[in-house]
Amino acid sequence: MGVMVISLKTIAEVDVGKLRRNIENIKNYASPESKICAVIKADAYGHGAVEYARRAENLVDYFAVALAEEAVELRLCGINKPVLLLLPTDGEGIRRSLQYGVALAVENVPYLISVEREAIRQGVRADIHLKIETGMNRFGIDEYSVESFCRKINTEKIAVKGCFSHFYDPQNASETNIQYEKFMRSADTVEKYFGRVIRHISASGGICASRKYDLDMVRPGLLLYGYKPFESDISVSPILTVKAQTLKHFTLDEGEHLLYGDYRVNSAGEYSLIRAGYADGLRRNGKLTANNRCMDVCAVPGVKEDLFTVFDNAEDVAVSEGTIPYEILCNLTHRSHVIYKD
Repeated sequence: MGVMVISLKTIAEVDVGKLRRNIENIKNYASPESKICAVIKADAYGHGAVEYARRAENLVDYFAVALAEEAVELRLCGINKPVLLLLPTDGEGIRRSLQYGVALAVENVPYLISVEREAIRQGVRADIHLKIETGMNRFGIDEYSVESFCRKINTEKIAVKGCFSHFYDPQNASETNIQYEKFMRSADTVEKYFGRVIRHISASGGICASRKYDLDMVRPGLLLYGYKPFESDISVSPILTVKAQTLKHFTLDEGEHLLYGDYRVNSAGEYSLIRAGYADGLRRNGKLTANNRCMDVCAVPGVKEDLFTVFDNAEDVAVSEGTIPYEILCNLTHRSHVIYKD
């Protein structure tokens, strides 16, 4: 039996060179006049939002996040590029967003009123982007309500900087074009009231689908981190490798138990324990391990390295686990020590 060594966090290594190349490739692939809004919500899909933003700030035009806390953290850490908060927030989130110059996505009248009241209280003019509903049925102003909504906006306290929507199935050209046409009609109405605004509808899927949808700004998320939502000729590379410390090596005979439950090894051989378990995002009984029935450790066949590479390509893992790269990236790094390698 091997000797137990001190346990550590899993290690998530981000390749900064690939990070920058992915952004440059997205910029070169998108229309030249389109701004780049880097979506770094959920801690930059598990890659570390603040450190990602520091490396990307001089390469992009905007950042987008989902939570007010994410936006404020960027500001407190010195990120000065425009930040768009994509989801609605509560009163405290509105207060802090305006305090730190974060643009808010607005999609209903009560929320608009709350933003206006906070702008008056702080003596500032709030930047907003109007969210337009084009078919996803998540958030947004219906196409037929856009005009009446625009009339309710107090331009002394509210600055409409943009309007946006989101494709629900960008691989479906006919459905996507219907959404696009709805959005463009709504955007025309918005500009009738507020003049030129930033129009944006393409996230990673829209970027892969067509240059037609680039408009004034695109919002890459998954592409930033090296993955495509579906096949496209854009060139991006995975930037993250997750490693776990090897804690112990041992040999088992055929039929011996291994960790919790009734799992028995089907042949004699060497096994190792690594410092990663289901609390680190590894799925119980997933295909990455021999057995993952422990919260903080799991068993893998015959590893000799001090650091075991859990994954360096989330797409491969997602296929084997029957899920999507988004889930792998977000789940496998939340207890990791993230290292940016220049």
